[in-house]
Amino acid sequence: MSWLAISDGRSCLRRPSNTAPELLATGTLVLEAQTHGDRDATVDLLTMECRDGWPRSLRVSLSPDGRVTVEHRQGRSAARATVHAPRLMANDTLRLTYGWDAPARRGTLTAENVDSAAAQQVAVAAPHPMPTADLRLLAEAGCGSRIDPRVSLLAASNRLEPIGPMPGFARDTLIETAAGTRRIETIRPGDLVVTAGRGLQPVRHVVSRAVPAVGQYRPVRLRAPFLGLRTDMCVAPHHRVMIDGSDAEYLFGTDTVMVEARHLQPMAAPTAATGAETAQGPVVRYHQLVLDMHDCLYTAGTWSESLYIGRLARRPVRLASSVLAGVAPARLPVHAEVAGPLLKPFEAMVLVSGRCA
Repeated sequence: MSWLAISDGRSCLRRPSNTAPELLATGTLVLEAQTHGDRDATVDLLTMECRDGWPRSLRVSLSPDGRVTVEHRQGRSAARATVHAPRLMANDTLRLTYGWDAPARRGTLTAENVDSAAAQQVAVAAPHPMPTADLRLLAEAGCGSRIDPRVSLLAASNRLEPIGPMPGFARDTLIETAAGTRRIETIRPGDLVVTAGRGLQPVRHVVSRAVPAVGQYRPVRLRAPFLGLRTDMCVAPHHRVMIDGSDAEYLFGTDTVMVEARHLQPMAAPTAATGAETAQGPVVRYHQLVLDMHDCLYTAGTWSESLYIGRLARRPVRLASSVLAGVAPARLPVHAEVAGPLLKPFEAMVLVSGRCA
């Protein structure tokens, strides 16, 4: 198990079990919060103070100028890191990922704007390990801890979680290959898959990741026959699908456009991850395929993207903390551009509203 504690900011969805280790030498804390435009004062997104055994505290704050600070105190020792968050507009989602490896005396603090995909990362020197009791206190919002109402996700893992490009297909997604239709979790490197722009392409890498099925990780169910789907398909909110038709050409001057799944309401409403979409309780596992050239895959009757990694191979620090860590840069493709024009949220709203009229 990796995700020990999960909260949606209001209720505890998973708490550390009694068999969990008392101290996490390595782990990750992930927090998502909705921003609300200009801030005239520092906001404490998360605070925790405990004197059980020895004094310790944890504070995550966001300043008016966009600085995110994590301060973790144990006794008289304090581990502290500050990162400037990417520009945040009103109603953007800020995702903070604080990872620590206490034995190696290293860690990272990453601030991502989920809506723009921009991210900033800094190193954390000599981070402290995390008592599991403190994670339980945070998840349950127990005495001595406080979660700001802006927070929509708080989760803790017992390992260093990747950041950056993330898989987007839930299990059982149907992918068209040279050998016929297959579920994505059965596809392996070297298999040939059908793509929208380049015919058959070989799969270079297959990646998967388990994440909390909460906040901006929560799956979106695309319902058949929407977009020509033969069966329902569950994807991550950020996952992009291809839309074509005369309305797309009329509105945007191009045959096809790419739209993030979260912007497809009311045609595709977010649903809680249950049954086939989940691995364990409030956790969903996403899968993806890396191709030499970024393209769209034929999935259950429609087209949706393979994993776009951009120039990750030329950014060794980001690569080392990504879902592709361990893959030699020489074995990774460089994706110069996305497979099609990506609509902004308001553009997607116009297109979807027209189709619902």
